[in-house]
Amino acid sequence: MELKREHERGIVEQMIGYLDSLKGMFSEREVRGIIISGREDAVAATVLQGVSKYENSWFCYQVTFAQLVCAE
Repeated sequence: MELKREHERGIVEQMIGYLDSLKGMFSEREVRGIIISGREDAVAATVLQGVSKYENSWFCYQVTFAQLVCAE
């Protein structure tokens, strides 16, 4: 797992690089990629659709705030 705020190369390309490395180390095991981001990226989604050698998933998280009534 890797968490970062900014990155130099595309998120999908980076994930595929990690998956290729893992598959090289553990060729007998299945590897799977998961991307979790705070927003959608149309370019990355298009690139991800072209990746067929690994199973992958993309999740987008959402944060909401609700004001609570505090008793005095």
